[in-house]
Amino acid sequence: MSLIASPSPVQSWSIPLDLYESVPLPSQDAEPPAPPLPPDGGWGWVVVVGSLLVNIIVDGICFSFGCFLLPLMDEFGESRGKTAFVGALIPTLYLGVGEYFLLPTSTRC
Repeated sequence: MSLIASPSPVQSWSIPLDLYESVPLPSQDAEPPAPPLPPDGGWGWVVVVGSLLVNIIVDGICFSFGCFLLPLMDEFGESRGKTAFVGALIPTLYLGVGEYFLLPTSTRC
């Protein structure tokens, strides 16, 4: 008795010729199908560009507040701590309060 299995006979697979004849070929004169229309009428990109600009402006103000710190201190005559506190309120309100405006419209809560 041998422990090595004998190879199985090779099976030949053939595709019936009538299968090729039943597949219709596209004609050369046919126009390609029109792409589907966007469900929002194409305004999705306007929303994307608008939100990008808003994020650039708001994040630019948040992250560059240090450039405005000394002129604001001179303008209002306040200490560095009070003026920096105003700058710290910007990202706090931007990131912290935003979720409360989304809660009434969210379907996952």
